[in-house]
Amino acid sequence: MLSDNSNHAGCDVMSGDDQGSINVKTAVDTDDKEAGLVDQEGKNTSGNTQLSEVGLDQNMDANYCFADIYVRNAPVYLKGFTGEPDGSVQAELRDSNKGLLAFEQGVCEITASSSFLTVAMSASDNAGLDQIRDYFEQTLRKMSAEKAIEFDWRKM
Repeated sequence: MLSDNSNHAGCDVMSGDDQGSINVKTAVDTDDKEAGLVDQEGKNTSGNTQLSEVGLDQNMDANYCFADIYVRNAPVYLKGFTGEPDGSVQAELRDSNKGLLAFEQGVCEITASSSFLTVAMSASDNAGLDQIRDYFEQTLRKMSAEKAIEFDWRKM
């Protein structure tokens, strides 16, 4: 349980739980009350969500990953990914060295140099991230004559 009531940049961290979330109480500026953005209890009336109304997930970074993959003639593979994607995947070739794959639960950006595909993907949850990784790996293996392609997915 986190309990720190010290002031950090206008926010007081009030409590945390074992589920990985932090509840944050923000300081309300008196100008906000005068402008009608918050009522006298400090509740937001502007339609915008205050930080205090949002539970911050400490595991937010669990839903993205990166990889640099060595392949000869990487721009050809990039065009293969963006040419005719499978099923519900939408693809766009941004320029000769960059493409974007859009999935129902996330996105995958692919950048090609002469010998490397650099892949960055993000999804709404771990299942979506697994789906995107599987699609990418299977599609690359289908396009490549080399079946022993190594994928080193990392967070940073």
